Parts: sequence; C-alpha cells; structure tokens
Amino acid sequence: MRMTSLLKLVIAALVLATFVPAVSAQGTGGGIDAKIAFVNSLDVLQGCAEGKAEIAKVDVFASNKEKEIQTASQELNTLRTNYQSEAATLNPATAAEMQAAISAKERQVRRLTEDAESALEAKRAELFSKMGDKIRTIISEYAEQNGIDVVFLESPALPFHAAALNITQDIIRACDAKYQVN
Repeated sequence: MRMTSLLKLVIAALVLATFVPAVSAQGTGGGIDAKIAFVNSLDVLQGCAEGKAEIAKVDVFASNKEKEIQTASQELNTLRTNYQSEAATLNPATAAEMQAAISAKERQVRRLTEDAESALEAKRAELFSKMGDKIRTIISEYAEQNGIDVVFLESPALPFHAAALNITQDIIRACDAKYQVN
C-alpha cells in the first residue's frame, strides 16, 4: 500500500514538473498571453436603452394578443354558460346550432392562441437577431479597443470567474452610446 502511495506521488510530481514550466512560460511571454473577459448578453439586452425599448414593443404586442385571446375566451365561456342554462329546454336544432357555435369559438380561441404564440416567438427571434448582431458588434469593438483577446458569454455552467473580468456594464454603456434610442 505504501509503495502505491509513493508511486502516485512520484507520478504527480512528474506531471506537475512538466506542466508548471508551460504555464509559467505563458505568463512570462514565452507562450501565449491572452486577455479574457466575460459578458452576460441577456443582461446587455435588458440593460441597454435600445434593448429595453425593443423588449417593451414585444411586451405590448404580447399584451395585445393576450387581450384578444381573453376576449374570445370570455365569449366562449358565455356561449357555454348560455348553452348549459338553456340545454334542458332547447329543441334539437337549436341545441345543435349552439354546440356548433361553441365548437367554432373553441377553434377560434385555439387558433388565436397558436397564432399568438407563433407570432410572439417570431417577434422574439427577430429581437434577438437584431439586437444580437448589434451586441456582438459592440463586444468586438470594445474588445479590440481594450486589447481583449477572448470574450466568453456568461452561463450558469461557468463555475467561476473573477468579477473584474465581467465587462457587461461596459458593453451596456457602449451600446447606449452607439445606438441612441429615438
């Protein structure tokens, strides 16, 4: 057992001895020195003036669609309530007409909902595409001006990075300076 531990220690020392010079060479200019930064693109989108304005437009669109669906849903509920309260006294033809009207209104509500979801998804995709291109441009320009070699997008999967490497607020300020909201 003791021999196995000693063998592991020797192997670890050999690996460390070969790895440390490579790391120190990079740090002293013998290899590649890279300045890195991190940015949260969603925070940029939500934090810059143009992003806020574009998000507000999408929110208004979503709100209008939601109201339209609510109105149609209320009409459907009214049809159902009327049918239920009158069902016992209706002749078969009138009952069939009311059931057909309910079915038609259900289809309308379902289609309105599907169309609204599809349109909202398209609006969001358009927003992300339009603003994503602008944000990437700003990040590239900022990185070039500040000698940053690599900019990583923050994600929950990122275990750690120093807060000083986060340039999100700088990118928001650069977006606001370059893209004025009218």
